[in-house]
Amino acid sequence: MESLFKRIDNSGIVAFRIVFGIIIFIETSGALITGWVYDIFIEPKYVFNYISIEWLKPLQGNGMYFYYATMALLGLAIASGLFYRLSSVLFAFMWWGSYLMQKAHYNNHYYLMLLLAFLLIFIPSHKRLSLDVKIGMVTEEKTCSAWCHYILVFQISIVFIFAGIAKVNPDWLAMKPLSYKFDECSSWPTVGALFRSDLMKYLIFYGGLCFDLFIVPLLLWSKTRKYAVVLAIFFNLFNAIVFQVGTFPFLMIGALVLYFPPSAITQILFNTHTENISSLKVEEKGTAIAYILMVYALIQIYLPLRHWHYEGDVNWNEEGYSMAWRMMLNSKHGDLSFIIKDAKGRMLMHDYPQNKISIGQYNSMCSDPDMIWQYVQYLKQEMEEKGEKSVQIFADSHLSLNGRDLEVFIDPKADLAQVTWHHFKHSDWIIPLRY
Repeated sequence: MESLFKRIDNSGIVAFRIVFGIIIFIETSGALITGWVYDIFIEPKYVFNYISIEWLKPLQGNGMYFYYATMALLGLAIASGLFYRLSSVLFAFMWWGSYLMQKAHYNNHYYLMLLLAFLLIFIPSHKRLSLDVKIGMVTEEKTCSAWCHYILVFQISIVFIFAGIAKVNPDWLAMKPLSYKFDECSSWPTVGALFRSDLMKYLIFYGGLCFDLFIVPLLLWSKTRKYAVVLAIFFNLFNAIVFQVGTFPFLMIGALVLYFPPSAITQILFNTHTENISSLKVEEKGTAIAYILMVYALIQIYLPLRHWHYEGDVNWNEEGYSMAWRMMLNSKHGDLSFIIKDAKGRMLMHDYPQNKISIGQYNSMCSDPDMIWQYVQYLKQEMEEKGEKSVQIFADSHLSLNGRDLEVFIDPKADLAQVTWHHFKHSDWIIPLRY
């Protein structure tokens, strides 16, 4: 425990603060410029937020434009270290709000940015190379408690480790996911032929598996660190170009600064050598901080494993799939509609959700049981407003996972209008995957 509170050079967390702030700015301003904010929050008639917090809805009118513009400015403030504590708190809660407002376009890097944003609230990465120091709001410091650095290394490492563990599954080893991406890339000029070859498939699937499983120890070991950094940069740039996964690869490239000794970062950022800090006293053990860090670490280890509490294949039923670093494992497509009957079982209508929601929402809902349940509640309310009480709603749902034939996904005999949602219990109205 004592090692968590020894004083170390703070260059690593300072460098990461700058990287993170820049990534925030690019992510949020890019969402405005590309029309993502309009497509996700403004245009859809119905936005899928998280169950039990339905009260949290996107701002009306141009509200979400101002919301994301504010977050972009907060990103610049964090990067420059201006009003750092306030900027970090505001951004963390605003990003959390944006994250909870919609889940149809869930992305692992949105979740990672949320965790990092809250961690940075408590990490004093503004005590050096910041406007707060320049204007005298805080006193410059060149050291920090070791835990401030270690918790960031842990958070980034856990992403790689569990992404690798998740890839040890029959579909990934059989190279079934991402077939759509290979078809798309095979038409590229010059390099298209590579994506039609078996060699490229082996490199991507087995190379990706080995990278995720072994990159962390390679980065932590000084003898292999430089080679691992080159490999990590290439791997992430490849993902950025081929899989087009937004700012995530660049965030992971920027996070590589955390794996270097802070003394090396000091030489790069400040063109100076680390002062002799070995003589500095270890801080009084912060027992409360140590226990909080321990609980946080255990939660982050548990979440990617929680799917074992549910029945069936997590890649099929998606119970325990989010917040678990299960990336690029599934290629899914399906069809979904709903049959609505009155209390006596007489047919009222056949609802086709693709006529009411965006194509992105529809594609996500086809494979997401909780979105299906939410949409049924929306239909139920809609029918009640029309004077139809106690309606019965059944799903006509078929889904394909990683090239398999379409299979029935939701039990067609289950009246979803009468189903109660349970956050921590398997939904028995999901038909198991046939292997």
